[in-house]
Amino acid sequence: MNNPFPAGSLVKDTPTQLVKNSAPEYPIRCRGAQGMATTDGKNLILDFKKGDHPAAQLLPGQCSWLDRGLRANEPTRITDERSTVADARITAEHINAGDTWTFWVINDGNSFKATASAKGSPTQKP
Repeated sequence: MNNPFPAGSLVKDTPTQLVKNSAPEYPIRCRGAQGMATTDGKNLILDFKKGDHPAAQLLPGQCSWLDRGLRANEPTRITDERSTVADARITAEHINAGDTWTFWVINDGNSFKATASAKGSPTQKP
């Protein structure tokens, strides 16, 4: 019995990904306040109050989704690994001084993990 397929024709050069390995990410906006941001090495850590309205109506110390407030079961911490210890420290200083920041986050169950961030109120991920 002869194999009708040429040698190597049934194997792809690139594998097919069977499992999606990343959760969806969404933008969350935070209005800074004194003591809201800390650092741990290169990690920026925000502990915030849940905004119960969309982000346009945030009070100091709150974070909220762009289109709605946070739900009761959603985390109140964002962690963001910055490029350097100095970058984490400077960003924390800006947030603690009251600056607004937008983070694109994944909910890991216990906290939000940032995949990107930008100062202000951008609508597009940097």
